[in-house]
Amino acid sequence: MVFKPSMPPSTLAILLKHKWIDEELSRSLYKHNYKESEELNLAVKNLVREYSLKELTNNRRTYAIKVLLIDLLVRYKLTNGEGSIGIFLSRTGAGNTKREQYHLLKVNGSILGEIVNELQNHELLEKQKGFLGHSTKLRAKPKLITFLKEHHISIDKIGAKVWPIRIENQYGWYEDMDEEKAKGYGLETLNKMNTLLAASSIQIGSNNIYIFEKRLVRLFKSEAETATEHYGRIHGPIWQSVKREYRQFIRINGDNTVEYDICSAFPALAYAQSGWDVTKSAEQKRKAYDVNCLDTKIKKLRDLVKLAFLCMLNGESQDSAVKAIAREISKKRLKYILPEGVKARTIVEELENKHKNLQDWFYNCAWKELSMLESNVCVDVISHFANKNIPVLPVHDSFVIQEQYGDELKKVLIKSFEKEANYEFKFPELLVERKKKENSYLEEYAKDALDLARLFKETYKNKNKNKLFKT
Repeated sequence: MVFKPSMPPSTLAILLKHKWIDEELSRSLYKHNYKESEELNLAVKNLVREYSLKELTNNRRTYAIKVLLIDLLVRYKLTNGEGSIGIFLSRTGAGNTKREQYHLLKVNGSILGEIVNELQNHELLEKQKGFLGHSTKLRAKPKLITFLKEHHISIDKIGAKVWPIRIENQYGWYEDMDEEKAKGYGLETLNKMNTLLAASSIQIGSNNIYIFEKRLVRLFKSEAETATEHYGRIHGPIWQSVKREYRQFIRINGDNTVEYDICSAFPALAYAQSGWDVTKSAEQKRKAYDVNCLDTKIKKLRDLVKLAFLCMLNGESQDSAVKAIAREISKKRLKYILPEGVKARTIVEELENKHKNLQDWFYNCAWKELSMLESNVCVDVISHFANKNIPVLPVHDSFVIQEQYGDELKKVLIKSFEKEANYEFKFPELLVERKKKENSYLEEYAKDALDLARLFKETYKNKNKNKLFKT
């Protein structure tokens, strides 16, 4: 039996070549709540009785069935019945941290194998046995989906109880941050907003976003030498993976929305920390990423300059930044659209000349401090609206909110930015801009944009499966 890929074979081959996805691995399941669903509990009991499955003699077996049913249901719904999950059914396979994600749920591989065989015998799922380190592929049959539907198990009812503050450990995995420490990083705020988002109707075009696609998680990296945390950005929700031109079609509780963005956040923060007010010069603020050697009206080239700026903040020397930028140019084949004679070093040198007041910030790992400041702005904004029971959707340094709260969002965003920058700007209104709504014809393609975002979040490969991304 051969499963059809849930995307065109040519696209699949390209993604695999670049190691962007791993078709062997199952989706992350730890976001689901398995114990508190009365419908799911009843469905499992009836499943055992109707199909004469092995009795639920212990909690481990009950738990394994719940995990498997939810995983199959979500994958079936998000791929229109074509997608399969990949798991290892050996005694140690489900607990092998280097192979897949079921270890997060502590599901016993041998118990899971028994359940899979029983469901296959009753034609509730399809199975393709793995080989030579490849996972076993499983896909739900319509018969199983109908059974779950009869028991009111719906994908839009699958909840998300996730610890919203996570930190990278010494092995490069993200794990839950200690509660006492997490309280100082917005634990209560994120819990409030996650609860509010779960109860809100959020759509892109006419397409609903599911509960488990809404949750916010703040990720930190740690410095072993100083035991300090940095980064702190908010990740998780599906709208962060939707292209910007389609976010204009987001609706919250049936209302149209508006998006406000912090203009050139890193340069503005760095200048403020150096005692320079970028808003005094509208040209300097609005064109922080403009360089003479490139036409930054072209999005790919503007993104390249942004990356170059980050490499200069992150690198230890000009040479290391140049090498990183050159790799990006080669990886994305940008050399074909670069003007003749323009190389990575050309871009770096122009940025150095343009931002002479930031020389102390370049090649000094300054991105750690700037990322933390930017993420603190994000948490401040979320906190303000969470306390007023108003849902707001963060996209790192921009925010989507119902149109009637747009002016309030702008004021809060400016106030929070000035607070974190510890600087009072002369023309603070230049710090943020409202995203224009254009190309309304794109709304008919909003579903495709959402499906593409889901595809990447469903199949994205991590260095290890304890990472947050991609659900």
